[in-house]
Amino acid sequence: MLRSLVGSEMCIRDRYVIAMGASFLCSLAATIMATLLHSRVNELPRDLDIKWFIIEFADYHMMPTRFFQAGCAFIVLAVLFGIHTLYPLRTSLVLWCLGGALLVVCALAYLTMQSKTRTRLSRAISNTQSLRAVFKKVDQDRGGTIDFDELRAALEADPTLAKFLGVTAKQIEKVFDRIDDDGGGEITWEEFKIYFGR
Repeated sequence: MLRSLVGSEMCIRDRYVIAMGASFLCSLAATIMATLLHSRVNELPRDLDIKWFIIEFADYHMMPTRFFQAGCAFIVLAVLFGIHTLYPLRTSLVLWCLGGALLVVCALAYLTMQSKTRTRLSRAISNTQSLRAVFKKVDQDRGGTIDFDELRAALEADPTLAKFLGVTAKQIEKVFDRIDDDGGGEITWEEFKIYFGR
């Protein structure tokens, strides 16, 4: 009886050590992957390149999160194995149930955030494409920038465009001055996107 009890405790201690080691390794992998992804993104000069990187390596972007989630699950398991050796069965079961409930709540919160983030990202990409089309439409001379006369003419000629941008004829001058951050008398694509993409 004593030998089986000691063997059982050793087995639980082994599980505890394995779970803690797995948690450490998963956390380390998450940190390394996040650092690699961050360093690659920081080297990309344009928004267009960053979008390409996100789409091209979409499977890799979730790896740090997945490793971190696994690390959290392993540490919870390790703590629960440790609890089992310290407390009587009834207390251990209660703590196991609470730990399981905590994991479920965290998983649900994560799935909710993931869903809303994906929705927001798809809207942002769609909005950027729409803004790009509007910018090209307003840029009559195809010079890559919009001057005041081009903006005024486009908004006066197309009421749906004015409604889409949320600018009335009375506001054109004020809005143009706000968008034209550098005061150069022309609006660049970046200025246009930052102002109307909010």
